Amino acid sequence: MRLAWIAAATAAAASFLAVLFVQDGTEQGKNTTMDRPDSIDAVVAVQRAESAYREAIDALESAVHNEKPEFEPETMAIVTESLHEVEAAIDRSRRAVKRDPGNVEAVRTLLAAYQEKVDLLTELLEQRI
Repeated sequence: MRLAWIAAATAAAASFLAVLFVQDGTEQGKNTTMDRPDSIDAVVAVQRAESAYREAIDALESAVHNEKPEFEPETMAIVTESLHEVEAAIDRSRRAVKRDPGNVEAVRTLLAAYQEKVDLLTELLEQRI
């Protein structure tokens, strides 16, 4: 269970750092692109956050696989569907960020989708306690 907390904390920290850079590039939503000279730093922070999220998700998925939760089939169907939906949101957001890396809203959406997957996997593991 400690792994789940470490993975979740890593993802949260990555998100926090990326959001700091992203917010630094905007003022109260007036600017929706990172067009300042330091926007390269923001893009790098987002890439690092995405990498940290992927590592956290990999660790959580491995823990879920090793724990082999024994939920009712209906519950597992809902969990599986939710995971597919979150993964689809990550894919869509990743494509949007790839098309326009400076788009703050696309970056925020991507990070939120990653966090949602971390939260879902963590919750799934916590149900095993």
